[in-house]
Amino acid sequence: MKFYVTRHGQTADTAARCPGESVLVVCHGGICRIIESYFHDMSNEEFFQFSMGNCEVREYELDLPKGEGGEIW
Repeated sequence: MKFYVTRHGQTADTAARCPGESVLVVCHGGICRIIESYFHDMSNEEFFQFSMGNCEVREYELDLPKGEGGEIW
């Protein structure tokens, strides 16, 4: 799972570069599972069983902390 997070960590970076805007992320099941587990606590069993349907849309809100100079991390 660390590989996915490292490889696909650009999602949070992209969101940070677009404060106040919507960011569309299109991905396959493995990444969908990791994103879902970021926003919702899941047991190992729930993580394993999680699945999204084809073309399913989910909306998440990411509140990124601001640094001392107002920059978003």
